[in-house]
Amino acid sequence: MKNKVLLFSWLFLFSCHVLAQGSSSGIPSIPIDWVTTTEERIKNLENEINQSIKIPVGTIVAYWKDDAPEGWLLCDGSSIPAVFKELRKIVGKNKNGPYTTPDLRGLFLRGANMGRKDGKGETEKYIDRRFGDYQSDGVGKHNHTAYHGARGGGSLQNHAPNSGGEKVKIGLPTSEDGIAETRPRNVSVTWIIKH
Repeated sequence: MKNKVLLFSWLFLFSCHVLAQGSSSGIPSIPIDWVTTTEERIKNLENEINQSIKIPVGTIVAYWKDDAPEGWLLCDGSSIPAVFKELRKIVGKNKNGPYTTPDLRGLFLRGANMGRKDGKGETEKYIDRRFGDYQSDGVGKHNHTAYHGARGGGSLQNHAPNSGGEKVKIGLPTSEDGIAETRPRNVSVTWIIKH
């Protein structure tokens, strides 16, 4: 916003100067080459503004197309060209091979713990994972309790145990329901990385 205000202020002051130098008839005139020059100046100023807003190499963002824009690469595990030395230095060698982009197709990103030790249910094994370490899917442990009691005739019935009766644990299979993975609601995007 600050950059836009500066741009418009500069244009306003410049146009006031040009209009003040109007023609001898008293009607302000704007030379044709001024328009071309102004367009070039605006373009140069926009370029300067864009140069001042530097996105760090290695930044990963979600993108709404299936190909990467100029200055970015897809996070699809493909090889990083040798000309992108800074990105190659950041990414290093990984299990996909030397100097490849992270393969983030079909994956969510998760913030690294970086020594934080209050993650619920996390074992020491996962607390200090390296950047880019893959973690497979998982569902938290859970169980179900089923009570069964037997009567004198030997029939097995589904009910809570009688007072004074013994609680017996029996492994019973339960029917499955749902899908093959646990996931939140989501929309797919393309992950891209700045080079």
